[in-house]
Amino acid sequence: MRIIVASDNKSTRDAIAMLVRAQPDLDLAGEAGDIADLLAQIKATESPLVVLDWDALGRRIDTLMDLLQLFDEPPAIVALSVHDGARAAALSAGLSGFAHKGEPPDRLLSTIRESERQNRQTL
Repeated sequence: MRIIVASDNKSTRDAIAMLVRAQPDLDLAGEAGDIADLLAQIKATESPLVVLDWDALGRRIDTLMDLLQLFDEPPAIVALSVHDGARAAALSAGLSGFAHKGEPPDRLLSTIRESERQNRQTL
């Protein structure tokens, strides 16, 4: 499964990218620091899943979700946040999954895999 990691924080991107690279069933397709870069990465890589730093990019989620509708097969999006209250906002915005940044890495990996399975079923 091809994944794009999106955060304006390089340390966050690097940590998630390292986790993804360590998984034999996951492929890091790209990294994005802002919404414009994320859209370009999605178009270039046709990745089925984005791990999005909600704390950095979530405030523009309505715009992002509108723009993703321009793709024939929009990617599933898993949000990450340190704020527990962000879970409801992310899921109500139409994202396919949510993981808290304080949870063990295995929880994020489980959320990624489950979101990808759900996305495959809806296509």
